[in-house]
Amino acid sequence: MVNSQLIELLQTFERKEWIEATKFVQSPFHNSRSDVVKLLEYLKKVVPRGQVHKLDKARVFEAIYPLQTYDEKTIRYTMSFLFRLLQEYLAYNEFKEEELLQQLSLLKALRKRGLDRTFEGASHKTAESLASHPYRNQDYYYHAFSYHEEQYIFSTTKSRSITTGFQHWSDQSTLFFMVQKLQQACIALSHQTVLKNTYQLPLFDAVLKEIAERDYHHCPAILVYHQLYQTLSGKEDDLHFLKLKTLIVNFTPYFPKHEVKSIYLFALNFCIQQWNAGKSIFLQHAFTLYKEGLTAGIFIENGHLSRFTYNNIALAGMGSKAFEWTENFLKTYEPFIEEKYRYSTFNFNLATLYYRKQDYHKAMHLLQQTDFQDVLHSLEARKMLLIIYYELGENNALESLLESFKNLVYRQKKIGYHRENYLNLIRFTHKRLRLNASDKQGMAKLRTAVKTTPNVAEREWLLQKME
Repeated sequence: MVNSQLIELLQTFERKEWIEATKFVQSPFHNSRSDVVKLLEYLKKVVPRGQVHKLDKARVFEAIYPLQTYDEKTIRYTMSFLFRLLQEYLAYNEFKEEELLQQLSLLKALRKRGLDRTFEGASHKTAESLASHPYRNQDYYYHAFSYHEEQYIFSTTKSRSITTGFQHWSDQSTLFFMVQKLQQACIALSHQTVLKNTYQLPLFDAVLKEIAERDYHHCPAILVYHQLYQTLSGKEDDLHFLKLKTLIVNFTPYFPKHEVKSIYLFALNFCIQQWNAGKSIFLQHAFTLYKEGLTAGIFIENGHLSRFTYNNIALAGMGSKAFEWTENFLKTYEPFIEEKYRYSTFNFNLATLYYRKQDYHKAMHLLQQTDFQDVLHSLEARKMLLIIYYELGENNALESLLESFKNLVYRQKKIGYHRENYLNLIRFTHKRLRLNASDKQGMAKLRTAVKTTPNVAEREWLLQKME
C-alpha cells in the first residue's frame, strides 16, 4: 500500500487540496460509495503527518469494513476507485483554472443544443475575454483558433450559402501552428547541443519561409521564438542574441511566468555554452539575465529556488567580480532553498566566494566544517582546499588531502570528464611538490606535460606555479 500510486498522489496534496478533494469525493454527483469516503478520511489522518510507513492494508480494511473478513481484492478495488476519483478531481481543478477553456466548452454545448440566442451572448463574452487576455502565447492562439472554429461551425448551421469566421479560423490556426513549431525547433536545438539528439521537423522550413515573407510584428510569440531559434542555431551569435535580449525585455509580459522562465533558461544555456567556448562577454550577459529573472521573480516556484539555479547565479556573480552583490544574493535567497540542501549549498557558495576573493582562511574554515551532500560540491570543495593549502604553504595538510581526494575521485563512477580533470590536477600537484624550484629542466618538462595533457582542472593555476 505504501508504494501505491494512490499514496504517491496524496503525498503531493497541500492542505487546500485535501479539503477540496474531500468535498469532491463526498459529493453524490461524483461518488455514491461510502467506503471510498471512509478510505480517504482514514488516509487524511496518516499521509499529511508523514506516517505513510505505518500504513497496513489489513488495518485500513478493518477501519473501513469493521464487520467483514479481510479481502485483498476488495481493498485493492476501493483504492483503485479512490485513485480514479482523485484523478478526476485534478482534471477538474485544471479545467476550473482555465476560464477560456470553460467558455469554449460552454459555446460548444450551446451550439449542439441549438440555443442560438444564448450562444451569441456567450460568444460575445468569449470574444471579450480573448481580447482582454494578458498573454499572446501558444495557448492563447489555440483558444482563439477554437473560438473561431465554433463561430464558423455555428454559422454553417444557419446558412449553407453564407458563412462567417472562416478566415479568422484559418488565421488563428496558422498562428498556433507556427508558434508551436518554433517552440519545438528551439527545444530540438537545445537537445541537439546537450543530449546530441537530432530530430525531424516536417514543415518547419515552410514556417521560416512564411516569417521571412510576411510581417508578424503583431505576434509576440513568433517574434520571440523566431529570434530564439536564430540565436540557438549559432549563426551571427552576438547579433541575434542582442536582438533576443531586447525582445525578452519588451515582450515577456505577454507570456505566463512558467513560459518566461523557459525562455530565460534557453537564453542562459546559450550564454553558458558561448562562455565555455571562450567568449567571456557572455558571462556578463548571463549575469544580467539572472538579475532580471530574479527581479521578475521567475526563478521562485512554490516558494522555492532550485539549488542548481542558486549555484549558477552565484557563479555568474562571482565570475563577473560582483562579490558584494553575490554575497547579498547568497544570504537573501538562502531561505528559498529546499531545507535539506540549504545549509550545505549556502556554505559551499559562500566558501567559493571567499576563495575567489582570496580570503583563504574564511574559505578554508567553511570547507573544513561542512559535509557536502552533493558529490560535485564535495569534489569542488577538495579542489579549493588543495589550492588553499598550497598557497598557504600547508604542505602536510596538502599531502594528506591529495591522498583522500584521489580516493574520493576513484570511488565516483558517474562524474564523466570531471574524473580525469581532478585526477590530473592531483597528479600534477603531487609532482610539483616533489620538484625543486631550482630544477629548471624538470620544471620545463612538467610545464609541457600540463600544457599538452587534455582534461586538467585548474590548468592555468598549475602553470603559474611552475614559472
